[in-house]
Amino acid sequence: METKREWLIRCTDRKNEPSVCSIAVSGGIVEIWDTNGHVIKLGGTEIADFRTMFAEAAERAAQDEGMFQSS
Repeated sequence: METKREWLIRCTDRKNEPSVCSIAVSGGIVEIWDTNGHVIKLGGTEIADFRTMFAEAAERAAQDEGMFQSS
């Protein structure tokens, strides 16, 4: 039987309420679940593409946050 690994991450839902999403790995596929049971599945090169774009988005968010804090 395959072992599934999962990470729970605190987040905010579209109503700005506290929530938790799940990132799971199973059989070489990354699954990102929201609290409503919707899932995004990434495999192969999609994982590397997501990693790159997520890092870029996180960097942009950090830059934006810095701009807002200095105002």
